[in-house]
Amino acid sequence: MTPEHLAKLISSGLTPEQALLTGHRSVNAAEAKQLTGHELPGLLLTYTDPSGKPYQVMTGKWAHKPFYRLRPDWAAARHAQKEHYQDADGAAPKYLSPKDCGNRPYFSPLCDWRRVMRKTSELVLLTEGELKGDAGCAYGFPAIAGAGVSAFVDRNSRGEWMAGSDGSAWDIDDGRGDDDDGQPVARFLPELESFPWKNRPVGIVFDSDLTKKFPVRKSLESLLTHVRARAGEGFPVLLPNELDGSKNGLDDFLARHGREALRLIIECFWAMQGNRNAMAKYGPASKLKGGTKIMGGRTADGQPHDGSQACLLKITEPEAHTKAVMTWAVLKEGWAYRPSLGWYRWTGKRWETIGDATLLAAEIGRFLTPKIGSNETVASMPTAKRKWRGAASFPNRSGIRRITSASRTGCSTLGTIRSTTTAPSFIALAACPTLTTWPRVAQTG
Repeated sequence: MTPEHLAKLISSGLTPEQALLTGHRSVNAAEAKQLTGHELPGLLLTYTDPSGKPYQVMTGKWAHKPFYRLRPDWAAARHAQKEHYQDADGAAPKYLSPKDCGNRPYFSPLCDWRRVMRKTSELVLLTEGELKGDAGCAYGFPAIAGAGVSAFVDRNSRGEWMAGSDGSAWDIDDGRGDDDDGQPVARFLPELESFPWKNRPVGIVFDSDLTKKFPVRKSLESLLTHVRARAGEGFPVLLPNELDGSKNGLDDFLARHGREALRLIIECFWAMQGNRNAMAKYGPASKLKGGTKIMGGRTADGQPHDGSQACLLKITEPEAHTKAVMTWAVLKEGWAYRPSLGWYRWTGKRWETIGDATLLAAEIGRFLTPKIGSNETVASMPTAKRKWRGAASFPNRSGIRRITSASRTGCSTLGTIRSTTTAPSFIALAACPTLTTWPRVAQTG
């Protein structure tokens, strides 16, 4: 693996040892063409099933060959090669797949998938992008990755008969069908059908800018229906943006903020899914206008889904506790508190004395306040218009969890901070159990 490719994997939160264990490797243009059909140097991404065996392409030119994907090094490619792949705006794709091979799920070798499959109560994440799947697994979150947000389905045959858009069955191998457009209907990836979904909590984690992209939200909604069709307990997990508005993917967030921050955010959205604030609504299709019908698979009692049920994803203002955890997750690396001396802010090189919490309050307000020309906050959520007065309890999947404002670290909490911005008007961080243990005592010296 070249130093540049190793550095890319490390930037996704992997250690050098983990990067090598993924099985990804650097290839020159000739080798890439032999393995993927694309004569471009780059990073070759290895796809294996949960048992560690390479996926085999079943049909076409690549039949009986392993399935790989390529992350091209465009800087090293010839100009004519790059032009061949560029779209109308001059942008070249970040990743390439072998032609006419469809999609496959990416099971990172950094996870013991056989153990995960035996334990159906264990959380599994679904995410977009192989490196994000690697990052999730490296940090202890079993994450199945698709090549993109819509890559958990495809129309490519594995040698089986498939349904045409008119309901007829046909074999994609001969390239003919009875439907009008000559294409089979996209279906959930066959490689995922044998995965034990029933009663399993399944968090879907896409990039934090999904609130701005309607097609991405519909892909998330569609994926929720596929999980539901197999009796899984799917729920969306929304990541916050950074303070400067830059987006977070799963790997970015883990590399910047760590495992505990992601764990708490996942717990928040799992709790929301169990109450009236759930963002993924399931119910009769006739009542969920605009939702995606649940087709394929079977209900928890074994009955086939007939499209009478649907899922509707509605991104709404999250609960106060969730917003507080998001705030803590993004700001925690940059702030520390020393008793009797006050607050310190990390400049990138050293800790700078701040004193009182006025500047911190301003940063919190900036994080939670909508940007100009938008009703979305840096936290990637709709504008908060309600006041949070520090309620003494918050809901979770097993009922109401009592919380305390006592700090286990011995540091003062932030208390109630008046924001200098218009929305939200108040944020009472002292009532959040995560925030009360946040202010780290700055190390002496």
